[in-house]
Amino acid sequence: MSTLSSFVRLLDDAAEALQPFIKSARRGGSSWNGVEYAPVTETVEPDPYALAWFSMLHTMSGLLSRQPRLTAEQYSYLERELFGGMGSFQDFSLDRKRWGKTADAANERLGRIRDELYSSLVALREIVEPKT
Repeated sequence: MSTLSSFVRLLDDAAEALQPFIKSARRGGSSWNGVEYAPVTETVEPDPYALAWFSMLHTMSGLLSRQPRLTAEQYSYLERELFGGMGSFQDFSLDRKRWGKTADAANERLGRIRDELYSSLVALREIVEPKT
């Protein structure tokens, strides 16, 4: 598997980890629980930050999966958005007060994925298309 395709897979993994937190469900309705449609006992609103990161990660993945290598500008953008400090993906975590133990498990998974994403991004630096 190429370095870029590994990076894209990690973006997909991160988006997948956020998926349970981006859904909304209204009390009295039904929602897919992975096996069947089950009654919704309480209203759940999506986490707006999880939704924003899910969308961004999904978009990054979709765009990058259709090209053979990164440009220098794309590399800089990814580095800034994913690992650029406050407001970056590195700084994101789900709220334990709102989501409980589910957030703990997801935050742990996201931490592992972020570590791999960073290593993968550093490896991509070697094959970035030079600026023109």
